[in-house]
Amino acid sequence: MASDSRPTATGILWDDQTFWLTGGPDSNATELLTEDEGFVAGPDLPVEAYNHCLTKLGSDHVLMTGGVQ
Repeated sequence: MASDSRPTATGILWDDQTFWLTGGPDSNATELLTEDEGFVAGPDLPVEAYNHCLTKLGSDHVLMTGGVQ
């Protein structure tokens, strides 16, 4: 289970085994969800963000747009 409730966070499937959960109200935190490890802390976003969108670009880039900071 995620460490915090983040109703307006956004997530994206990073690879075959990892889901990346980002932001939420007053949060720049991220978490990685894997079947083996469950939720683990991920890298912080550069800003607090919620109601944002994520789009995967290639195998190692993500574009974050919109939302509220």
